[in-house]
Amino acid sequence: MAFSLHDIDHEDTEETLDCQSFSSQAFDVMQKIRGQGKMCDVTLKVNGSKFTAHKIVLAAVIPYFTTMFTTDMAEANVNEIVINSIDDHALEHLINYAYTGKITVNVETVQSVMIGANFLQLQVVKDFCANFMKSHLHPNNCLGISEFAEMLM
Repeated sequence: MAFSLHDIDHEDTEETLDCQSFSSQAFDVMQKIRGQGKMCDVTLKVNGSKFTAHKIVLAAVIPYFTTMFTTDMAEANVNEIVINSIDDHALEHLINYAYTGKITVNVETVQSVMIGANFLQLQVVKDFCANFMKSHLHPNNCLGISEFAEMLM
């Protein structure tokens, strides 16, 4: 005998599944697909390096690409984009951040990552880099850090 849901009280009969890991799992899969070079619809070129990615991922996370891919900019309809304002290693870190939500900096990379984050309008990464620099502030580097900060304004 099959049971019928039509014969029950309809109050409190709605439930919502809210999978907390949904986004991170989806982005993990997209990062793996990107690593295989599959389904990528854009190549970013900088300093002789090429990075493939998915426009939708870049647009979802990076404000610069949101504007680029959702407006009438010429780049919205091309598969290869040259970017001259970012160091290639920094761009690689920032693309990986778009897929993972994680980025690691050190004293050698923090400035180039911060310049890239500033250019791409990734405020949360820029703030992360600024806090890293503040935590490594020393009398020997305070003038250099001050000059660097003014350059980004």
